[in-house]
This record gives sequence, C-alpha cells and structure tokens, in this order.
Amino acid sequence: MIIVIFSLISILILWIALRVKKSEKAVTLWANSTEQIVVKDIKSYNTACYRLLRNYAVILFLIGLLVSTEKMILMIIGYLCVVFASLGLMVIYSLVESKHRI
Repeated sequence: MIIVIFSLISILILWIALRVKKSEKAVTLWANSTEQIVVKDIKSYNTACYRLLRNYAVILFLIGLLVSTEKMILMIIGYLCVVFASLGLMVIYSLVESKHRI
C-alpha cells in the first residue's frame, strides 16, 4: 500500500516537472511565491528545474521501495531519507535560482 502512495506522489511530481519544462515563463518552486522570478535564460532555468524535479521523483520512488519492506529499521531509514531528500531539493533549488537570477 505504501509503495502505491509513493508511486502516485512520484508521478505527480513528474507531471509537474513536465509542465515546468514546457512553460514559457520562468517558474518558481516555492509555495506562496507571488513575485515573478527574473532569470537570464528562461529555457535553461526551466530545464534545470525540470531535471531537479525529475531526479527528486525518482529518488522518492526508490525510497518508497525501501519503505515498503517489512523490516522496521529500513522503514525508519526510508522516512529519514525523505526528509533529507526534501532538504536537498530545497538547497539545490536555491543554488539553481541564484545561478540563473539576474
């Protein structure tokens, strides 16, 4: 059951990533962000965000495989990996945003 939830979340993130790649405007990944980000090259920035989200979705799916095991220690490690993967996503996105911002 848990693998289904992780798979659905990964598919949703992949769908968002595809929408980011096809977007004509520079996208922001932060929630409740009202200001439009100004970047040097929109296509390059959106491609970097697409790759970041795509890799995050794959990592979440792999963590879901780890969590779906029967062993409690692997489940705990898997849930901690979700936290660290999400923190890594935020840090890397901040680096991407600062690199492409004018």
